[in-house]
Amino acid sequence: MERQKDLIEMSPKDDQLNLLYKNLKYNKLITFFGNVESKVMIIGLAPVQSHIDSDSKSCFKFDIDLNQDNKSGGVLIKIFKEFNLKITDFFWNNVYKIPIESITEYTEYTIFHEILEKEISLINPTKIICLGSDSFKVVKNLNIGVNINIIKVFHPAYLLRNAITFDEMLINYKFALL
Repeated sequence: MERQKDLIEMSPKDDQLNLLYKNLKYNKLITFFGNVESKVMIIGLAPVQSHIDSDSKSCFKFDIDLNQDNKSGGVLIKIFKEFNLKITDFFWNNVYKIPIESITEYTEYTIFHEILEKEISLINPTKIICLGSDSFKVVKNLNIGVNINIIKVFHPAYLLRNAITFDEMLINYKFALL
């Protein structure tokens, strides 16, 4: 619980928040979810608009409707079930805490990168799994130390958008998760 408290207290300074909220209609940041004691951190690029608009009280939201295969969160849940893993056993995060299309100034990117570096330092994972190439590009360029194994996997939406099978997706995730 101490790490979770530290993460919550590590919020951006007021002037940083004012910059982040400038020109935004959003009133909350989507930050983290899961086990703060996990040695595996899973990082996506940014929340989508529907996560910001939801009334969810959690800091990180999955599209958990298991009856809909057309959601990234549903794909992740199926992958985790296939390997008998629990999503809540991992620490989940995003590079950016608001939808990427809402970032309008270069300094906003820098602030989010600094926040993520601090979050990684606090969680101290041995492995970071990046969901997709975009989050991987950001994470590999952060100042986070050399003893963290950074692994890129297909973003779950890749299954929904491209000619890849679920079995191919499982092969891609197997090395990273197990």
